[in-house]
Amino acid sequence: MLARPHAHWRAIAALTLIVLLSNAGILSGAFICDPETLGADLGTSGMPGIFPGASCYVDPSVALLTQPLGHLSAQDWLHGIIPWWNPYGGVGLPLAAEMQNESFFLPFVLLLHFHNGWFLQRVLFQLLGGIFTYAFLTELRLGSAAALLGGVLFALNGTFILSAGAVAAPIFSLPLLLLGIEHAWHAATAGRRRGWLLVPLALAASIYAGFPETAYLNGLLAGCWTLLRLAQSHGPARRRFLGKMLLATSIGLALTLPVVLPFLAYLQTGDAGVHDFAFLARGKLPTPAAPLQMLPLFYGAIAQFAPPSTAHLFQDWMWVRIGGWFGCAPVLLACYALAPKAAPGWRLPARALLAGWIILWEARDFGAPGFIAAFNLIPGMARVDLIRYSGLSIEFAVFALAAHGFDDLVKRLPCRRAHLLWALAGFLACLALSVIPVLHLVAPWFHAFPRLRYFAAASFAGTALTLLILLHAMLRGGGLRGAQASIIAGGIIIFLLPQLAGLRAATVDLEGVTFLQKNIGLSRFYTTGPFSPNYPAVYDIAALNFAQIPAPKLFTLYAARRLFPGGDILLFLGNQPGQIPALRKNLAAYEAVGVKYVGAAPGANPFPPSSATPAPSLAFQSPAMDIYELPNPAPYAQIVNGACALTILSRQEMKTTCAQPATLIRREMIDPGWRATVNGAATPVRPILKIFQQVALPAGSAVIRFSYIPPHTHLACAVALLALLLWLGCALTARRQT
Repeated sequence: MLARPHAHWRAIAALTLIVLLSNAGILSGAFICDPETLGADLGTSGMPGIFPGASCYVDPSVALLTQPLGHLSAQDWLHGIIPWWNPYGGVGLPLAAEMQNESFFLPFVLLLHFHNGWFLQRVLFQLLGGIFTYAFLTELRLGSAAALLGGVLFALNGTFILSAGAVAAPIFSLPLLLLGIEHAWHAATAGRRRGWLLVPLALAASIYAGFPETAYLNGLLAGCWTLLRLAQSHGPARRRFLGKMLLATSIGLALTLPVVLPFLAYLQTGDAGVHDFAFLARGKLPTPAAPLQMLPLFYGAIAQFAPPSTAHLFQDWMWVRIGGWFGCAPVLLACYALAPKAAPGWRLPARALLAGWIILWEARDFGAPGFIAAFNLIPGMARVDLIRYSGLSIEFAVFALAAHGFDDLVKRLPCRRAHLLWALAGFLACLALSVIPVLHLVAPWFHAFPRLRYFAAASFAGTALTLLILLHAMLRGGGLRGAQASIIAGGIIIFLLPQLAGLRAATVDLEGVTFLQKNIGLSRFYTTGPFSPNYPAVYDIAALNFAQIPAPKLFTLYAARRLFPGGDILLFLGNQPGQIPALRKNLAAYEAVGVKYVGAAPGANPFPPSSATPAPSLAFQSPAMDIYELPNPAPYAQIVNGACALTILSRQEMKTTCAQPATLIRREMIDPGWRATVNGAATPVRPILKIFQQVALPAGSAVIRFSYIPPHTHLACAVALLALLLWLGCALTARRQT
């Protein structure tokens, strides 16, 4: 990276400009992509965007999980609190152990303090992903122009649109990890010490990012790359490289123990819903998804869901689970990269590994015979949504190969005409395999969406123009800057289009939120529609509804028995089938868990006079929601088996004065991580009512304090600290030697 510093700085400046241009729709303020506006169900008006399809992002978990729970985590850090626990969802939930909220992904999680924090993160992750990809490709001895193209393609990858939440957080750590492996290999080959220092950082970043499935699949590609470099090493260099990687991996994994151990413990007591079922092991992409990897606008828009008339032909969930796309020009360049070149130093093994990775995953994701069963033999694969999360590493492999192909063109490495024709034939075969299986769907789709045919035609024309420019450069050896610019411009346009589908004007009604903040105290809120789950946490309002995977099995079992029999408790949302009848029938059970207020759509009274006695009363009305007050909500904390004066200072601290020993009930979910002290002395926290907490109180005055930290966390933090000190010591030694 030091050979041509000016070229590298120019490339980084170009990457920065391209990333900003690709997000101009939101950065300019012309389009609104705030998850709270789009997903909290508090909006009262809005002006739709100018492009059809998905609005800004596709995966709803951006608004459902990452943004609101990440905001809570950021708020905890900013107030000096380690975000172990979420008191604002269900009857209390583990927070950091759920991982998708990026609780420990410092400093990046602090950006989620802002209401549009997901977007700030995306811009930063795009830039880091592009820079690290550029650095990795230059480490492979590619020229600056080719490395820049590869970096831009990865910075504009479709995963940032399709899965812009926690799934996207580990993206930049993939090229950083591969860069660290390359540094270690070169250091081992040259007989130098160190060289492995980036690997632990990349591993830690990948896991702390909060999405272990993506981290796992990226780690598999890194493992294959390590084996390749190990096979290419000989004698002492092989032993040195192996030692460096074992040390680096051990330090990296040790650094992650403070979040990994709570996560693993939570998996044992959590309910992962669909992730527990065998269909993940058999899942494959549907036929309509075939053209989207090469032609993301094949249907004229991104994530335009099928109308009922064609629902039997299309599967809407394919947009969430295709993972990403490549584009036609990068695929053509990737095919060209594999064409033999008559030049010294032309290296095939790395390109062959990338090509093999692409072919194997594509065969598995589209269900080629035998591949699903073979992949399920790999530990953990059968429990991962592979067709959704494998897309990122496939994209990276395609873009890295495309950069190699472009570098061959820049360096004018001799390639016989026959080899060029084979590359073109490979590209056409990929295109045919993508498009031909879905040709019968074109007519019914565009009959249902006549306007989309014009967007599709425009995208086909732009793709064809880019391919013609690229083919001219490949055949004539000139016009490479034009080809590069055309490919990059196409990537920017595709990235911009979902932003143009965002709202152009919108208002959010927070009157009901303000009412709850003033009146709810430590009681709980329950919604049958507005004020979507997890968003009450943004305003320090405890809500029984929540969306979290895994969910605590203790609560899901309790709720399935007493609150919402037959309902989906894993995603305890509003507007679920049977939700309001269950609320009416089990109203006393909702009061027993501390629910004081119920939110409903304006005018949609969930409590007609005959449904309960006494009937809940209408306490507040606004254009966004009506709020009803339940007559007998159980208090957050109360004394039983004794006569005491109780003062509740906060959820964590209380004071009592008792004439005789008594028992304190705290309506927060019991969990092995909870501890309590009475007058400074530790006291057991025991379960009561199968789900809540109780502690014994002495006669006289007492101060009771509760705290939460997952089991074995102190040991995990001690090991991580030792690993960090070891890494810092090696880094300082390496710097002094340099």
